[in-house]
Amino acid sequence: MCGIAGILALDANTAFDPLLARKMCDCLVHRGPDAYAEYADKTGLAILGFRRLSIIDLDTGMQPIANEDRSIHVVCNGEIYNFQSLRAELSRKGHQFTTVGDIEPVVHLYEEYGADFLNRLDGFFALALYDEKKQKLLLAVDRVGKKPIYYTTDGNCLYFASELKSIRSVLANLQIKKSSLIDYLRFGYIPAPDTAFAHVYKIPPGHKLEVHLDYQRRLKNPAVPPPTPYYHPRSSVFTENYGEAKSELTSLLTQAVSKRLIADVPLGILLSGGIDSSIVTALASMSSNIPIKTFSVGFKSELYNELPLAGLVAKKYHTDHTELIVEPEIEMMLDLVGSTYDEPFADSSAIPTYLICKRAAKFVRVVLTGDGGDEAFCGYDRYRAFAVTSLLGKLKIGKLFQWMISTPGQELRSTKTRLWRLFQTLSLPTAHQYSMMMRLFYEQQLSNLLGRQLKPELMGHPDFIAQTIDSFTHLTTPAQKANLCDYLTYLPGDLLVKIDRASMANSLETRAPLLDHALLEFAHSLPTHFKMNLYKGKTILRNTFSHLLPPELLTAPKRGFGVPLGQWLRGPLKNQMGQILNKNSQIVKGEFVDPSCLTKLSQEHLAGQFDHSARLWSLMVLEKFLQKNI
Repeated sequence: MCGIAGILALDANTAFDPLLARKMCDCLVHRGPDAYAEYADKTGLAILGFRRLSIIDLDTGMQPIANEDRSIHVVCNGEIYNFQSLRAELSRKGHQFTTVGDIEPVVHLYEEYGADFLNRLDGFFALALYDEKKQKLLLAVDRVGKKPIYYTTDGNCLYFASELKSIRSVLANLQIKKSSLIDYLRFGYIPAPDTAFAHVYKIPPGHKLEVHLDYQRRLKNPAVPPPTPYYHPRSSVFTENYGEAKSELTSLLTQAVSKRLIADVPLGILLSGGIDSSIVTALASMSSNIPIKTFSVGFKSELYNELPLAGLVAKKYHTDHTELIVEPEIEMMLDLVGSTYDEPFADSSAIPTYLICKRAAKFVRVVLTGDGGDEAFCGYDRYRAFAVTSLLGKLKIGKLFQWMISTPGQELRSTKTRLWRLFQTLSLPTAHQYSMMMRLFYEQQLSNLLGRQLKPELMGHPDFIAQTIDSFTHLTTPAQKANLCDYLTYLPGDLLVKIDRASMANSLETRAPLLDHALLEFAHSLPTHFKMNLYKGKTILRNTFSHLLPPELLTAPKRGFGVPLGQWLRGPLKNQMGQILNKNSQIVKGEFVDPSCLTKLSQEHLAGQFDHSARLWSLMVLEKFLQKNI
C-alpha cells in the first residue's frame, strides 16, 4: 500500500525538472510514511515516484521494481493476493525474482502478456509501468476502482498521482470545472473520469491508459488518448439451484476473507452493526488463533447508533474491541473533508469513517471492511422502492400518492420522509425515478439554487445516473438496473473514495472481502430473487451465514452508515452553520448560489419544516472548497 506519482514527457524535446516527482510524492507521505524511492528513465522521458506503507515483505519489497534487465519498472499502490501462484508460474517460465513480495510478478507478467496481464491479477491496485525499450507508459486501476489515479497534461508533459493534491503541488493554475459542480450538487460526488478541475481526470475502474511515445510522435500529437476498459464482467447465470449457490457463496467468501488476512503487520476489522462487516468478522475470527481487533464508531443518537449491534458480534467472537463516539465539531469536520478529499465530497459519513480509521491506526496497519455487500447482493432498500415506483409510474397514479403525503418528515430516516421521496418520483420517466432517489437536490430545487456562475451549466448537462440506467437495455427488471448502476457509479464514486482517502490519510490499509472480483462475478451471475425479496435485501447472504450471527442482527432494520446531521445543524452546530453559509460566503459572493434560496434552505431546516441537512452540508463543503481554490 502506498502513494504513487510520476511524469512523462510527451515530446522528445520537452524537459521537466526531475525534482518535481519528489515534490509530488512529498504530498503523499500519509499514504506511504515508511520510505521514498524513484525511477528515472536515463533518456529523461519518464520518472516514477513511490511512497511506501510497508505491509508485506518488509525487508525487500521496496518499489519501484524492475525486471531482470531493468528495462521495465513498476510502482503499484495496492495488494496482489495471488502473487504466490503467479511467482510459481513465472519462475517455471524462467523469470528470476529478487524480492518475496506481491508486486514483483507484475513486471514479469507484463513481459509475458503485455497489458493483458491486468486480468490475471487478483487484488486491488493502481499502478504505473514504464517500458524503456518501447517508450511506453501504462497506467491502470483495479476492476472496481478501489485505488485511484489522477492525471493531466501541461506543457507537453503527462502528470499522474494517487491524489489530486499531488498534481496541484506542481500545477498551481488549475481551473475549477463548473459542470463538475453540477454533478456534485446533484449527487454529492464527481464521477470518473471528471474531477473538480478542468482537464484533470481520474481513470475509471477496470480501465487502463496506454501512452506510446513513438506512436504519439508519428501523429505529431502530444495529446493523451482516453483510458480504455481492460475488464469485462461475465454475464452468464451461475445456477438456478439455491443450495448450490449457498455452497459456492460459503466457499468464495471464506476464501476472500482468508487471503486478506495475509500481512506482516498487525491487522483488524472495521465492525459496524451491519450484516456485511459482521460476517467478515465471524469468518476472520474463525481463521485466527488470536482475538481479532475490531473497531466500531457510533453516535449518541439511537437512530444512528450501531454500537450495541456491533458489540454483540464482538462479544460473540471475543474480539479485542474498541468503540468511538463521534461528537459534533463542524470546523474540524469541514477541514478534514477539505484536506482529505481535495474536491467537493458531500458524504457526511466520511467524518466517522476518518475518525475510526484514525483510532484503528493506533493499533493496526491493515483493516478488513464490509464494503461492497449491498452492491454485490442487492442490499439497499431503494432497489425494492425502484421496483415499486416503476410499476406505479406505469399506472399513472403518481398524483394520488403525492397528495397523500404532501410534505416530508423532520428526519431523513423517518418513514414519512422516505415515502415522500418515493412518491415524488412517480411522475418521472423510469430512469429519472432512480436518479431522484439518489439526489441531493432535485432538478427544480437545483435550478432555483444556482447563481449566475453555475446556472448556465445546468442546461443540457447530462444526469449521469439516469443516463446509466437508460443504457442497460440488456437488463429486464428495475432492481437489476439499479444494482448495476450503483456498482458502476455510487460504489467507485462515493463509497470507495470515502474509505480510501479516510484510511490512507491515517496510513491505514483497507481490504474488502466482499469486493473480491471472483465473489462479485458470482454474485452478479445469481438470479435477482436469490438476493432480494419484497421485504429484505441480501437474502442469500443472510441465509448462508445466519448461523454465525447474533439473532438480533438478523432482525434489525437496515440503517446504513449515517450521521445525525439534521439534529446537529438544528442544535450544537446551528451557529457554525450560520457563520459558514451567509451573504459573505464565497458561494454567494462568487455567484455560485442564490442567497435567497440559501437562506430559505437554512430557515426551513431550523424550523423543522424539512430536513435539508444533506443539502446544507453539501453547500458547506462546497464553500470550504471554493475558499481554498478561488
